[in-house]
Amino acid sequence: MKRPMILMLLALLTSAPLWAQQGPQRQRPMMNMMQERMAERQQPREGQLTDEQREEMKALRLEHMKATTPIQNQLRELRVKQNSLISVESPDRGQIDAVLNEINALEGQLRKIRVEQQLATREILTEEQRVRIDAMKAQGARGAGMRQRGQMMRPMQGQGMMQRGRMMQRR
Repeated sequence: MKRPMILMLLALLTSAPLWAQQGPQRQRPMMNMMQERMAERQQPREGQLTDEQREEMKALRLEHMKATTPIQNQLRELRVKQNSLISVESPDRGQIDAVLNEINALEGQLRKIRVEQQLATREILTEEQRVRIDAMKAQGARGAGMRQRGQMMRPMQGQGMMQRGRMMQRR
C-alpha cells in the first residue's frame, strides 16, 4: 500500500519542474494579447475627443459648476426650510407655498443652465460625434426603460408574491 503511494509521489515531484517550465510559455501569448489590447485602447479611436475638445469641455464643466453650485446650495436650504415648515404643529400653507415657488424658480434656472451647457457642448463636437452621442443616449433611454420595468416587477417577489397569491385566492 505504501509503495504505490511513494511511487505516485515520486512521479509527481519529478514532473512538477516540467510543468513549471511550461507555465510562462503558456502565459506569454495571453500577456501579448493583453498588451495589444491596452495599446489599442490608448490609440485615439474614430469619434473620440481631441485634446482641444477635452480642454474646451473642461472649461465648460468648470463654468457650469460655478453657475450651478450656488443655486444648488440655495435649493438645499429651501428644502430644509420646507421640511421644517411642514413639520411644525400648525403649518402655515402660505409660507410653504412661497418656499415651493422659490424652489420651482431655482429648479427652472438650473434646467436652463443645463440646457445651455448641453448646447455649448454640442457645438464643440463634430457632426459624427454628435450622431454617436445621440445614438448612445437613445440606447441608454431604452435600457433605462427596461430597468424601470424590471423594478416594477420586483415587488412581486418575496412577500409581494404571497400577497398577490392571497388576493388571487379571495377572488
